[in-house]
Order: sequence, then C-alpha cells, then structure tokens
Amino acid sequence: MDNIRCNMMRQPLTWTLAVNLLALAVFAVAPYAREYPAALVGIQVFILVQLLLPSTRPSWETPLCPANVAQAFFWVQLVLVPILFGFYGLSQGTLPRMPSRAAINWAIVLHIIAYLCFCASYQCLHRSLASD
Repeated sequence: MDNIRCNMMRQPLTWTLAVNLLALAVFAVAPYAREYPAALVGIQVFILVQLLLPSTRPSWETPLCPANVAQAFFWVQLVLVPILFGFYGLSQGTLPRMPSRAAINWAIVLHIIAYLCFCASYQCLHRSLASD
C-alpha cells in the first residue's frame, strides 16, 4: 500500500490524466452520450486544465486542502455525473417535468465556465502569492 502512495505522490499528473482519459473513453461509448455533447466537452476541459494549469493539479501532500475539495466537487460535476447519465440516462426526479436536452447541455456549459473561472483565478492568485 505504501508503494502505491509513494508512486502517486511522485507522479500525480500521470494518475490524474489516466483516470480522466479513461473516463473520457467510457463516456464516449455510453448509450446516451450523443444526447449530451457538452458533457464530452466538460471532460476534455477538465483534462486540459490539468495539463495547462499546474497550480490547479491535486496536491497529494495535503489531500484535504480547500483546493483539492473544490477540484473534487468540479470533478464530480464535470466527469462522474456525466458518465452516470451517459449510461443510465435521466429520470423524473422531484421536478414537475424533465428539463429539455438543450437546457441540460446549457447547464453543463455553465459548469464548465464556472470551472474555468475558478481555475484561472486560482492560477493567477497562486502566481501573485509566489512572487511576493
């Protein structure tokens, strides 16, 4: 067990990318994936942000820091939930009627924009704190 933890601490980007690329491939073969193209874009955005913005990558030294918690919430919204409704579809919940596919795709786009804003501001704040 200790060997796996040491390996993850040495190569966090590799593990993060491997999990998210696997999630992208799984979503691509899901039966309902064609109905929600914004979800596919959301998974790709999550992967690209991890590649391009190093300060937004998970910190394995302090797993319960606020940045990791925020990244985990966005990962659930942009990766895990789309995989689940890609395979199982959506069902009538507590709403009086189902939202349209267009409304769901727009909601996913808003989550993508929120994630990009969070990551861009975190990257800028991290740079300004590092220069002080």
